Amino acid sequence: MKCVIDRIEEKIAVIFIKNKNITLEIPIEILPKGIKEGDWFDMLFKKNSQETFKMKKKNEELLEKLKRGEHL
Repeated sequence: MKCVIDRIEEKIAVIFIKNKNITLEIPIEILPKGIKEGDWFDMLFKKNSQETFKMKKKNEELLEKLKRGEHL
């Protein structure tokens, strides 16, 4: 998705997504260094199946411990 930094307010970047009429507020600390108002960039959301599987397994293990009355 093509996005632009519309403005920055107190370390929060207000981002406008082109052709979608959507804005997002994102902490500037997770954006590329040096990004400023008016800069365009590409944003990509990519599913991470490996991390999803890993976290699902971890949650199942925690649930089992709770069912057995173990302390976490």
